[in-house]
Amino acid sequence: MAGITFAGVTKHFGDGTVAVDNLDLEIRDGEFMIFVGPSGCGKTTALRMVAGLEDPTSGQIVIGDRVVNDLDPVDRDIAMVFQNYALYPHMSVRDNIGFPLRMQKLPKPERAKRIASAADLLGLGELLERKPGALSGGQRQRVAMGRAIVRHPTAFLMDEPLSNLDAKLRVQMRAELVKLHQRLGVTTLYVTHDQTEAMTLGERVAVLNFGVIQQVASPGELYSRPANTFVATFIGSPSMNFLRARVSQGVVEFAAFRFELPAPARDRLADIDGEVLLGLRPEHFFDPRLAAPDAGSHILPVTVELTEQLGSETLLYFRADGVEAEQERGSDVEVELGGALVARLDPRTTAAAGERLVMGVDMERAHYFDPTTGNAI
Repeated sequence: MAGITFAGVTKHFGDGTVAVDNLDLEIRDGEFMIFVGPSGCGKTTALRMVAGLEDPTSGQIVIGDRVVNDLDPVDRDIAMVFQNYALYPHMSVRDNIGFPLRMQKLPKPERAKRIASAADLLGLGELLERKPGALSGGQRQRVAMGRAIVRHPTAFLMDEPLSNLDAKLRVQMRAELVKLHQRLGVTTLYVTHDQTEAMTLGERVAVLNFGVIQQVASPGELYSRPANTFVATFIGSPSMNFLRARVSQGVVEFAAFRFELPAPARDRLADIDGEVLLGLRPEHFFDPRLAAPDAGSHILPVTVELTEQLGSETLLYFRADGVEAEQERGSDVEVELGGALVARLDPRTTAAAGERLVMGVDMERAHYFDPTTGNAI
């Protein structure tokens, strides 16, 4: 096994596009690292440079203790799992899994041993004589994983491997990938645009936008302490609500509302006297008819626009009195301020469009961002 290091890696394409911009990152030996971000953010380009399918314009890529910039893909000792599985339709599962070993000219007994071990690990033992066309999507993905595993590589590279599966299979395969990594312990770089995959699979997650890493952290830290408005918007569904607010002398104000800052925020914002972006996650709201407010909570009069009953929770879209919708640009992302806010509430919550009610808000958990840079304060 081996770690992967990006040292000042930049990739320019011929049309002038900067796909990856001065990427510095160390993926530890045995770590499961996720690259997540919107389409075009540079995550797949970064992975392809590690694989040797793209050449960096500048910087170094190190696998283990070797700089691999000038090595051919076959000499990098990595295994790649693709979005489309890339199985040979005329070959059996056994032959698909064993194909890279045949290319390495391993003796037949060693090939058979490795194929059997991978098939057993992935639950493919009874499918070894079938062709890919006779398999389900999840089974084909396991075959693709098996073909990577038998090589005993120093690192796995996975490019959105679950994106072609239906929702139920994706959940199942996520769990299988976690268990597989726990058993194998091989360094893994996994690329996805799906934040749920990122949050459930990764030991650490790197959030990219326009080729630049916005934040690298554990899933929990990304969610609870986003570095900027882009991360706050991209991580979490529904995404964070934003309001234009003003902080001064231990008080936060927006529209007609004026609240004292809770102690931790008051200390952190002691030097701020002016405008901020106030960020509230949907679960920071509550229905005071069903839940007693905590010490740091406050009440807002609101007008309901829409409710979505999801069984385990209710999403309620509403407008706070005096808060107008507008756009703010920060951290290379347009943030919608005010307008329709969304709350994640107790499933017993019922409200009709147009109904007036009061909404509780837990100010203890609020986030604050610089309106110019978009960075967290």
